[in-house]
Amino acid sequence: LNSLPVNFVPLTMSVRVLLSTSSCMKDGKRCSGSIPYGYNRMAGDKQTLVVDPEAAEVVRHIFQLANEGKSSRAIAAILTEEQVLIPAAHAKEKHPEQYHGQKFSDKY
Repeated sequence: LNSLPVNFVPLTMSVRVLLSTSSCMKDGKRCSGSIPYGYNRMAGDKQTLVVDPEAAEVVRHIFQLANEGKSSRAIAAILTEEQVLIPAAHAKEKHPEQYHGQKFSDKY
């Protein structure tokens, strides 16, 4: 019986997270703190995302290569050869306010 409260805490936290997430979804708000590559937060508004023109061009290029039948490995090799920054390096260099310290050894 002494362990009952300890076992109950994770369940209570899970329920709170689930309720919070469903409330955000119901209100049409973003539920994740992460920002998809190709977007930025609008200044002063954490909910609104705007297109990052430079990253969006890379995303279009990736889709074009995939449409041409290139494998993900081939696309990665092409982007490395073109010295396209990986998403963490792009965030660190272009949008430091959105960079969360992800470590990487090669920025391409």
